[in-house]
Amino acid sequence: MKTVRMQIWRIAGVTAMICACTQVASQNAPDFSRLSDGVRVIQTREPNGGPLAIAAFVRQPSAQSASGEAIREEVNSALFFGSTHLSYDAALEAAGKVGGLQTIQSPDWVCIYCITSQSNYRDAIYLICESIKNADFNPDALEKARTQLIRSREARTADPFLSAYDSVTGAITGRFSPDSVQLRHVTQQQAAEYHRKVFLPSNTVFCVCGASDQTGVRKCLDNNLFDYEPPVGAKITVGVNPHGSVSSEPKMLTLTAPPATGAVSYAVVSVQTPPISDPDYPAFVVLTTVFGGGHASRMFQKIREKAGIGYEVGASCQMDQQDPMVAYVEWRSAASPTHSQVLAQIHAAIDSLSDPKFEVTEAELARAKAFARSQFQIRHERLFDRMFLPGMFEAIGVGYAFDTALPARILAVTQSDLKRVAANFLGVRCSLSVISGAVPGALH
Repeated sequence: MKTVRMQIWRIAGVTAMICACTQVASQNAPDFSRLSDGVRVIQTREPNGGPLAIAAFVRQPSAQSASGEAIREEVNSALFFGSTHLSYDAALEAAGKVGGLQTIQSPDWVCIYCITSQSNYRDAIYLICESIKNADFNPDALEKARTQLIRSREARTADPFLSAYDSVTGAITGRFSPDSVQLRHVTQQQAAEYHRKVFLPSNTVFCVCGASDQTGVRKCLDNNLFDYEPPVGAKITVGVNPHGSVSSEPKMLTLTAPPATGAVSYAVVSVQTPPISDPDYPAFVVLTTVFGGGHASRMFQKIREKAGIGYEVGASCQMDQQDPMVAYVEWRSAASPTHSQVLAQIHAAIDSLSDPKFEVTEAELARAKAFARSQFQIRHERLFDRMFLPGMFEAIGVGYAFDTALPARILAVTQSDLKRVAANFLGVRCSLSVISGAVPGALH
């Protein structure tokens, strides 16, 4: 039975196809290089045969308006709907032969990836390169992208937990969420101009993981990216995005949910969180685990065990999307307590962490560090994540080696580190409670 925590994981866009591609984690360190045009290449050679995971990350600037975010999302969604060399039907057929191409978007990047066989890696690389170099944003392609985005938004809005999650994380980060009207106003010229300015060698990272021919892969990339270059005279850079930046003043936001009746209630609270690039990020990961990671966490013990509230209780910090920490409780609507009382319980649990008298025992700290470290390492059991994580870290600016450094940084966190991050980051929050018409457990 899936848990609410696993529902949050859906936000990262991981598909069943990826989950099926599981291997023993490689012991080899990634090989980092640059092509002549500046594109960064990360190759992780694995000794066993099997599929290859291939991806291109393109770092993107923060949108400054909802209409700007609409352009960014529509461009990313239309990348596979034809190019200057391939029609939509031809691109679809070619993608099917290599195992299918997919995209994942975050506020900071788009990732175009493929899980393919050894014999098809050249065709997969060609198709990914076509999308980042020569995507054709004709009216039909943009309409397909709009339809895809609107359906995705409707599906998330219909899910009470995901809708609440999006609301509280958006309020904390200030991210824009364009509506269907703003998406429909994106023009072919706007899409082409955005693609021309952002899809540049300096913003691009290629990742390959598996038992690949590393020399052959690099040569294939060189051949396909020989004409991947910025416009003449362009001086375009993508700086550090502000998501997760620290607010100067503490504030509490409470969003109002529409009236509803149903069997299941959710209470969610988002908390300001340092970005991955912040030196305090590992300490905040451990603090999140102390607070809401696992059955021994403080939130689970106080709210589920002592107060007897909730089917699902916990907290999560979704690294892939650089989302803020979100604490959540699910309980039967007809049962006590009220929504305001559950939210008060969550806020009180968070307040206890920032109290000057807050103390973490050595045993509690050791458990949290071991739990956080193991959760991160478990992800590396999958071929996709062994390719994805180094590429994501490189794309956002902390470097591909952050993937191997993070476990040690987690283990180095001290009690004083936890006190500092609790004092610095827990003052800015947003809360919301919603009711679902589903039967308890139906969303798991």
